[in-house]
Amino acid sequence: MRWPEWLKGFRQRHQARQQAAEEARLLKLYWNRVGLKRALDDQDEEIRQLRDLLRQQQGSVQRATDDAETLEQTLANPELGFGALLHFSLRGLWRIGRAQVQQLTIELRRQQADRERKQQLVQLQLERKEQLQSVDLRIVAAVERVTIERTVVATEEREFVALSSPWHYFRRKEALRSLNEARGRQQEANITLDNLRASRVLLVKSPLPEFPGLSVDGRRAVNLAVIALVQVLAARLAQDGLAPQVRLAWQRDLSNIRYGGRADCLARLAQVNTVVALLRTTGGIAEQLRQQLARLQAVVAYRNSVDTLPQSSALENAEANFPGSLLSAAQLIAEDYFEVKRFLLT
Repeated sequence: MRWPEWLKGFRQRHQARQQAAEEARLLKLYWNRVGLKRALDDQDEEIRQLRDLLRQQQGSVQRATDDAETLEQTLANPELGFGALLHFSLRGLWRIGRAQVQQLTIELRRQQADRERKQQLVQLQLERKEQLQSVDLRIVAAVERVTIERTVVATEEREFVALSSPWHYFRRKEALRSLNEARGRQQEANITLDNLRASRVLLVKSPLPEFPGLSVDGRRAVNLAVIALVQVLAARLAQDGLAPQVRLAWQRDLSNIRYGGRADCLARLAQVNTVVALLRTTGGIAEQLRQQLARLQAVVAYRNSVDTLPQSSALENAEANFPGSLLSAAQLIAEDYFEVKRFLLT
């Protein structure tokens, strides 16, 4: 190759390498720019979310300030101050009932879970015992087969050794074939026995399945007991006509409700104090709960085999009502008395 041609090729290759390096540099700059733009977009989105959260917090603080000022103005008014006391006393009744419903839900759920977990454990242990017994029987059979095959191999080996004379050539060849077959069967029997023993060890060491959670029947039982308790508590409120007012006080602000004059509020406050003592009294509530639960179980129906909430038509049945209560179980759930919907298991 001539010198000018080689120099020309060298320049072309050098230019090509420079161009490739420049393209790689530009491509790297491009992806760096893309990464920076993406990071900037993420920062902008985070700033936007933080600003929204700040506005929400400012709104909450402003509402709390407004509520405090409203309450202060209300309590400063001799006529409206007693209404505020009544309002928050009624809300206190709601909280007492809700706390009892929540406590019952937690306790029943724990008890039901413990009961079902123990039942599952007993069933799993029984199944594990049956599986081990089945494997043990197969191991016994495999051991017997190994013993038999070992005896056969020993017999074949003695017969093969006895055929040592030259005139035993053909019989020795046949005996060797029979001996190899017996050794193959013995090896298969040993492998089968080893596999069975390994599977037994694995079965013994394998953990039992985790508890999958409450069954459909368990959740239904908890839900019926919760509904029955709500009926019992609502009936205690309804004795003095406080049930609707308690619900209204929980759902509305003080500024949206008027409770009447001083005398009316004081009379209601006396009733509230009586009902507070009644709600906190646990005497007799267990028996009432048991009786009401039996009423619900007698009429309850479900849409399908996996539904855990009773049909509304069954809860509207007169036989499902608590004696003396004007509110059916369906109404109590629909109006979410004591926030019962939060505690029902689906």
